[in-house]
Amino acid sequence: MKKTSNNGDGVTIVDVANLAGVSIATVSRVINGYSRILPRTRKRVQRAIEQLSYHPNVHARRLVTQSVDTICYLLCNRSFLNRFHAGILTGVERAASSLQHEVLYTTFSYSPETPAAELDLPPILQRAGAVGGVILAGTNYPNLLQAVRERRIPFIVFANNLVQKGRPKYPLEGVFYDDGSPSYEITQRLIEMGHKRIAFVGDLTQPWWLRRRTAFRQALKEHHLRPIEYSEPLTSAVEYGEEAVTRLMAASRKPTAIFAGNDLIAFGVWRQCRKMGISIPGDVSLIGFDDMAEATLMDPTLTTVHVPVEEVGQECVRMIVEKMHKPDVVLPERLIGTHVVSRESWGPAPGER
Repeated sequence: MKKTSNNGDGVTIVDVANLAGVSIATVSRVINGYSRILPRTRKRVQRAIEQLSYHPNVHARRLVTQSVDTICYLLCNRSFLNRFHAGILTGVERAASSLQHEVLYTTFSYSPETPAAELDLPPILQRAGAVGGVILAGTNYPNLLQAVRERRIPFIVFANNLVQKGRPKYPLEGVFYDDGSPSYEITQRLIEMGHKRIAFVGDLTQPWWLRRRTAFRQALKEHHLRPIEYSEPLTSAVEYGEEAVTRLMAASRKPTAIFAGNDLIAFGVWRQCRKMGISIPGDVSLIGFDDMAEATLMDPTLTTVHVPVEEVGQECVRMIVEKMHKPDVVLPERLIGTHVVSRESWGPAPGER
């Protein structure tokens, strides 16, 4: 087996992409010799690789040897520029290196309506024996799982972002992080602070926000409180948060606390509250989810839920390696814990101080 890289200083493909100002997918394509790369982009990536002393030559050798030790990290319907998924990828690369497995990174966009047999999978998955296993990351649907299963390629799923309706036909072998427990805890703690009008903001067509809303509602139900919700379809998270505040504060039953589906939505809520002269946490307590770096740059700093994204990536690697060694064994789901990070953006309900 060969390692992902022999970098003594821990440099990863994410570092190369950041220095070159390109996506991780672009770096991967340069490393693996794709021809359809602009010459100036290729040079920029190569300069970054040289400057950081990153040694990815094993990837090129993999294309020749078709080593079954290779793991394909397939990011679907998402961008590598998304910092959340870049964090997962960093964990994947580090865990794969420690286990002496190579990783090939690529992206794939597809429609959930396309029949599994008609999906035009990336070439690396169509070449028999090219990879030993696949991590299906990003946002995925049952048709892709079926297509990979029919090709008899071992795979596991980053399961939080799997969108499916009804009961699945097959056991789900994947890695989750905990959406529900911290959402329930946040709601409980707000209630203990005297809040009775608590709003949840998130697009409920997405399963991760639906799970958070379910836990939020459960906590309210136990205290006989009615939820307030803003759940329109989302396009831009920051603008979504801004619109949510405008709508919620125009209603007769105004919230004293807002639980935003993620930190970017929370940032939009925070920005619009400043425009409207609404004090956080004086008038409205605000909570996010994900614990992005920007959470500590807001004023007040944002209470949120920390998701250990690198640990998620590392567990994905450990699970796919086990699956590669035991392809006929159904592996149980694996759950990564999360926790509430209490900061300055929440406090007692108005009138409870």
